[in-house]
Amino acid sequence: MFYKWDTNLNKNIKIVPIFIIEYMDPIVLAYLIMGDGNWDKGRNRVRIYTNSFTKEEVTSLSIAINSKLNIYTGVLHDRKDQ
Repeated sequence: MFYKWDTNLNKNIKIVPIFIIEYMDPIVLAYLIMGDGNWDKGRNRVRIYTNSFTKEEVTSLSIAINSKLNIYTGVLHDRKDQ
């Protein structure tokens, strides 16, 4: 569900499923954090690194976390091309 075959790259790429809001629960969020997250001690926040996702995918992930788990989220552009 979180991967699709990219014929141009000839490999699977990580994606955010189109209907992530239907699947979002504490366990899905925990897996995201364990795989791609960290604790930002300086800013007292959890970050999920979404470098391989499109802006639309990151936005839908943010909306899903906020609306299904009532956790404030922010989408920030960190670096060029990420």
